[in-house]
Amino acid sequence: MTISEYDTRFHELSRHAAMILPTEQKRTFCFVHGLRLQLCIKTESMASMGRSFLDVIDHTRTMEEIHRKAQGVLANSTTTMASLVGLFKQLSRTQRASNLVEVVLVQVRLQEAYILVLWAMVAILLKFILLKAAQLVSTVAPLVRGGAQGQGCKALVSAEVEASDVFIIVGLGRHEVQLERVNPSPSPSHSARESEWAKAEAVLHAATRCLRETVLIRGDETLQAMWLKFQAVLQPCPTHGMTDKVILESFYRGLGPDNRSNADQLFAGGMLHQPYEVIAELLDGMVEANKETKKKQ
Repeated sequence: MTISEYDTRFHELSRHAAMILPTEQKRTFCFVHGLRLQLCIKTESMASMGRSFLDVIDHTRTMEEIHRKAQGVLANSTTTMASLVGLFKQLSRTQRASNLVEVVLVQVRLQEAYILVLWAMVAILLKFILLKAAQLVSTVAPLVRGGAQGQGCKALVSAEVEASDVFIIVGLGRHEVQLERVNPSPSPSHSARESEWAKAEAVLHAATRCLRETVLIRGDETLQAMWLKFQAVLQPCPTHGMTDKVILESFYRGLGPDNRSNADQLFAGGMLHQPYEVIAELLDGMVEANKETKKKQ
C-alpha cells in the first residue's frame, strides 16, 4: 500500500472509529495510526534514498563524486533510522492500545527489517563501486612500453616490464581517462626510453577521445546504421592499447534502449558477453545485407 492509499484508508477508518468507539479509544486509535503513517512516510523516504543512490551511480562522472554523494545518502539514512527508532519507542510506550498496538508493533518490526535491507543495499553498492574500480584497473589498464612506428603510434606490450615503465589507466569507460606513472624511478633503460613516454601518452589520450566521440553517436536509427557510424568514428583513431572489450562497451553504451534490446537478442547471453570479433563480423554482415536489399529496391 502506498502512502497516499494508506492516508486515504486511515481517514476512512478514523470516520468509522468516530461512530463506534468511545472517546478515549478513539484518541488511542488515531494516535497509533498517525504514528503508523509517519513510519510509512519515513520508510518511503529510505526507499527514495536507495533509488537516488542508484541514480548517483548511473549519472556521476568520477569515483570521487560517487563517494561524496554516497556519504550524503548515508548521512540522510542515519537520520531517518534515528527517527524510526524514536517512533518505535513512542509506540512501545503506548499503554492503552492493547491488541491494536501489538498488531502495529509487528508491522513496525517488518518495516524496520525493510529499512535494514535498504541499509545493507547501500553498503553492498559501495562495495560494488570499489570492486568495479579494481576491475577496471586490472582488466583495462594496458602496460605501455614502446613508441612510434610507421605512420601510426603503436603501443608495444612487454612481458618483462619494470615498475618504472608502467602506465595505469584510471577511470576509463564512461567519461574520462587519467594517466599516471607508477613508481617512475630512474633506471639505465628508463632514461633511454624517456622520449617515448609522451608519444605513448598521446596515443592513449587520442584513443580515449575517440571512444568518447562514439558515445555521442545516438539516435533512432537501425542497429546497422549505428554500427556504420561507430566504425566511421573509430577507424581513423589510434586505438592501440584499448582492449576489444572497452571498444565494444563504448559502442553498446551509445545505443538507445530499443537498439540495446535488439542487440542483446542477437547474441545468446547478451552482446557484451560475446567476443568483439564475433560481434563485428555479424554486424558487418548485417550492414552488407542491408546494402544489397536497398540495391534491389
